[in-house]
Amino acid sequence: MSKWQIYKMIFGVGLLAYLIALGIDQFFDRYAIPNQRHFSNVRKIDRLISDTNPAEIPIFGSSVARRGYFCDSIGPNIYNYGMAGSLFNAIFPLLQIELDKDKSSPIIMDFDHHTFLYSELIQLDLSNYVPHIDNPYIRTMLEEHGKYDWSYEVPGTRYFGLYMDYMRDFLKPKFEKEEYINCGGVFYPPREKVFERFLVKREEMLKEKLELREKRIKDPTLFNLSDSKRLNFLEALFNFNPNSRNVERFEHLMEAHRNRQFVMVYSPQNWSKIEGIENYEEVADFLRDMESRNPNLKVLDYSQVAFPDTYYRDSGHMNILGAKVFSSLLGKDIKPYL
Repeated sequence: MSKWQIYKMIFGVGLLAYLIALGIDQFFDRYAIPNQRHFSNVRKIDRLISDTNPAEIPIFGSSVARRGYFCDSIGPNIYNYGMAGSLFNAIFPLLQIELDKDKSSPIIMDFDHHTFLYSELIQLDLSNYVPHIDNPYIRTMLEEHGKYDWSYEVPGTRYFGLYMDYMRDFLKPKFEKEEYINCGGVFYPPREKVFERFLVKREEMLKEKLELREKRIKDPTLFNLSDSKRLNFLEALFNFNPNSRNVERFEHLMEAHRNRQFVMVYSPQNWSKIEGIENYEEVADFLRDMESRNPNLKVLDYSQVAFPDTYYRDSGHMNILGAKVFSSLLGKDIKPYL
């Protein structure tokens, strides 16, 4: 076989591989991703970018927002953009997209003790953002976090490594129909045994944190890199440690858009979660100070509302019972700001 024939064969195989990759790409781009349910994270971002309803009131936050705000019980024109795993670094570009619109409606933002946390141990879910890589705010966020790659802009390679994420989001609702859906929110059914299992797990993690602290002091030579990373993660998870840059960015957005009312809601927290936050008293001071500095910010604190355990799926998320009761309370209190 001559060199020319070898080159032709290599070119042909490469071309065939690319055509196959392009076909798979088109399946995901034209079918699997657009046909995800409206409450998937990708579809929520797509809605946020394309929606032009001047009356819509968005709710931003993590899975706590996604699972806790039942929009129909709060009021009209409200949509839940809460996405699992979204700390402020992931919410920031969504706020920028919203604030670019010619609107004057308020913005609701769920607050949790780690909303403004920054930790390299908490990763962005790339599958949420790659389909929207052409949006400048999303692209900038990925670049700032070292997650941008040129391949995300090339048909045939952009979704490589993310196919299972998209298929999961595409197929999951077809097989799991136990959850309640409302205006972007997805709500857990009440299950007492599930809460008890998560409560035990949380207690074990708190115990592990204390044991690792003790090990660091008493046996520093045995306290290895894996122990250090695990302790850092547990400290970030359980304690209030807002990142100053994230806070400054949020306050800058509010200052630049005084025509938009921001309502920050500290939603109900299960007693087990409150007890696990060692510096919980600093949270109230933080929220009070932020509200005093920003005339278009209203803080509504429900963190110590005494909901029974039957209103929670786990220590951090309400179930459908808690979500509806909380949302009804919020609907009454938030009316003056809508």
